[in-house]
Amino acid sequence: MIDPTGGANCLAFRAGARDLIEPVPAPDAARATPTRWGCPILFPFPGRIAGGRYGVAGREYRLPLTAPEGRAHLHGFAPRRSWRVVDRDADSCACAFDQALLAPEEARAYPWPFALSVRWRVRPGLLRADVTVANPGDDPLPFGFGLHPYLAVAEDAVVHVPATQAWPHRAGIPTGPPAPAAGPWPWAALEPGASTLLTGLPKTTIEATAGAIALRFPGDRLGEVVLYRPPGRAAVCIEPWTSVSGAAASLAPGAPHGLVHLPAGATWDAWIELADRRPAGATHGPAVLCDDRRPDRVRA
Repeated sequence: MIDPTGGANCLAFRAGARDLIEPVPAPDAARATPTRWGCPILFPFPGRIAGGRYGVAGREYRLPLTAPEGRAHLHGFAPRRSWRVVDRDADSCACAFDQALLAPEEARAYPWPFALSVRWRVRPGLLRADVTVANPGDDPLPFGFGLHPYLAVAEDAVVHVPATQAWPHRAGIPTGPPAPAAGPWPWAALEPGASTLLTGLPKTTIEATAGAIALRFPGDRLGEVVLYRPPGRAAVCIEPWTSVSGAAASLAPGAPHGLVHLPAGATWDAWIELADRRPAGATHGPAVLCDDRRPDRVRA
């Protein structure tokens, strides 16, 4: 289920009779809390920015406070805005998001022209997102990108991420240098509602796993991972991000773990795959229909 009018979020994906993305109870639930269901797209800031304040090139900007407690900006604008459908066919859906789709207060808080596109594709037992960020402006574009998939798991699932380090943090924002990582992580041992911030990933293709689900992405583009266990749900999030939470307020664009610093006229691309690890032949890939008029009928 792809919902272009709800952040181009993939709200469901099944392999045969098995959910890989935790089902959303209703499209309205995802609209009410857009980063708590499906596979939200986080842009231009994954994570939290305390007080909504950040600076670039000596100038301060103030973002809307969108975190539940009202003291931080959370996960950027993209999850909360309607996207344009630019292409669709039987097994893929491409959506686009740019500065013209921001609310006025968002455009003032993030004044750089940008063009973000995501194409969702399905194959038997496989969901893939291909991502491109273009800078049509005259100045460098500072941005962060992340995906926040809610993976459906059994209680005996074990989470593996090939990270060598974890960040100490407070409220999801790093507070010091990273320490050795302590994985793998049994799902049952993850604290509900708490996050683990991982770094030190290889620069090659990463394969992280949660039970029978594999998540693949390029480590040279998405070098930070957040693990999160939502309270009261049989799910876990393995979230690949470009930068650490709070990077806009603490690190210069282009610095290690900081926002991407994209030159004028340049493009940046990445991808992510979500796959069933069961033997081939045990899965069946459904089609994608991308309907921006009736998102409750959009299915994947």
